[in-house]
Amino acid sequence: MGALFDGVDDLFNCGSAAGLDALTNLTYSAWIYANSTGESGVGAILFKSNTFSNHTGFRMDNTATLNFSVDYSTTDLARSASDNSCSLNAWHHVLCTWTGSATATNIKIYVDGVETTYKTTTNGVGTRNSDAAYNQCIGNRLAASLTFDGVITEAAIWNVVLTAAQIELLAKSRVKMMPLQIQPSALKAYWPLDESSDAGAVANAVDRSGNGNTGTATSFPATAGRAELNLSYP
Repeated sequence: MGALFDGVDDLFNCGSAAGLDALTNLTYSAWIYANSTGESGVGAILFKSNTFSNHTGFRMDNTATLNFSVDYSTTDLARSASDNSCSLNAWHHVLCTWTGSATATNIKIYVDGVETTYKTTTNGVGTRNSDAAYNQCIGNRLAASLTFDGVITEAAIWNVVLTAAQIELLAKSRVKMMPLQIQPSALKAYWPLDESSDAGAVANAVDRSGNGNTGTATSFPATAGRAELNLSYP
C-alpha cells in the first residue's frame, strides 16, 4: 500500500527535528506512481520549507522530469533530469544524492537505479539559506500548492550519499522495509506509508527509522488515501 495524494492539497507534515535540518551529504529516496506532474505542474516528493525560500526539495516538474534544489542567497542550487525521464502512470523508484557542495554536478538523480541525463544544472551562488526553521513534508510543502498527484511509498532520507550498489539495491530488490537494511546508522527518516505501519487510514506517516519524525496527515479524506501497489513493493 502507499499514500495516495490528490494533486490538490494533501500532505504529511513531519516536523523539523534537528536530525532533518540543513542536511548535507544527503540521499532522498521513494517509490512513486505519478498520475500527472502535480499541482500546477509541480509535485513535491520530499520538500523541507514553507515556500521556495530556505528550501531543500526533491520534486517532479512539468515535463515529467525530476528536480532537486536548495535555496542560496543569490542563485539557487538546482539540477533537473532530462524531460520525460520519469514517465507518468507507471511505478518508478526515484532517488537523489547531494554532497552539500554548491557545485550542481554534485547532485545526482536516479530513476529505477540508473542515473539520469540532465536538462539543466545551476550552481548555487552566495550562501546556503538554512531550512532548519521549516518542516519536512512528504508530497507537498507546508504552504501547499506543490501537491503530488499519485502515490508515494517507501520514502526515506539519509544523511550520507549512498553508493551506486546501495541505490541499485533499493530500486531492484522490491522488498518491503529495505531502507532499514541500508546504512541504518545514517538513516534519518523512513516512512513506509502503508497501512501495516501507519496508525489509521491516513492519520500518521509513521517514521520507522526510530528517529520519531512521524508525519501528520493534512487534507486527506478520513477513511481514504491508500492505493494498492502493483507488485510486492511495488
